[in-house]
Amino acid sequence: IWYGIVWSIWLRRNAIVFRGAAINMLEVIQDVKFNTWTWLRNMGNSLGYSYVQWCSNLRACLEG
Repeated sequence: IWYGIVWSIWLRRNAIVFRGAAINMLEVIQDVKFNTWTWLRNMGNSLGYSYVQWCSNLRACLEG
């Protein structure tokens, strides 16, 4: 999860610096959720949660 957070912040930083994008923390949070879910699904960890479940109750998914 740490890598998903850092990666999302890095991408947003690049968008701000190189494309003049605005800082939008809600977008960063959504990016973190999507990146971490996608990475875990693609790593073959048999993540048993849909993206909607992941976004709505991240803590329960991580503890489960």
